[in-house]
Amino acid sequence: MKYWGSGPPTKQWLPIADRMIDSYIVPAPRAARILSALFTGLNDAFILTWDIKYKLNVARPNQMVKS
Repeated sequence: MKYWGSGPPTKQWLPIADRMIDSYIVPAPRAARILSALFTGLNDAFILTWDIKYKLNVARPNQMVKS
């Protein structure tokens, strides 16, 4: 779990996509479409995550008042 929680998500997903593209010998135009879809999905996930974060306005666990 430490791997997935370290650094930006692109740091984890790009090498995986690159290995898959190389393994299946995907031509360059199709590889560009695959990477475009990957990064579009990541961007949409970021937007949705931040939108929900600010709509819910919930404190982080380390910000909770201890009683």
